[in-house]
Amino acid sequence: MLIKEVADAGGKNTAEADLITTLEFLRNRAHNKKLTPVIGTQSLINMVKNIGGSEFFNYDVLASAQEQNSAVGQLIKTLDRDKVTLQGFGDETDASEVDQEEANKTKTGSIPDPQKVVGSMAKKALSKRS
Repeated sequence: MLIKEVADAGGKNTAEADLITTLEFLRNRAHNKKLTPVIGTQSLINMVKNIGGSEFFNYDVLASAQEQNSAVGQLIKTLDRDKVTLQGFGDETDASEVDQEEANKTKTGSIPDPQKVVGSMAKKALSKRS
């Protein structure tokens, strides 16, 4: 018996089962990186469509699944036509904060200049070769 058959045996709509699987995957992936789980709505729709058996999945199906399916409703924090924000685990950092931290590191010089690093590596390799 295939996993898909087990999921379908519960009487759930295949598209909703695929959606729940995708949402859980994205949520856990963001949690591993300690980021707030946010994805573009069209990207989420395409991911669900690519699973197979959900080729007719669209924004209207997504919106109705959020309203009618409690499992989907608990995973999605906000939904609009541009982006979907998922419920986090509580210890995530906002992605814009991470981008700002990276920008600050670059400004303060804590990240070395890549050209200088590669240049010093080349000089070191050349000196060992002689």
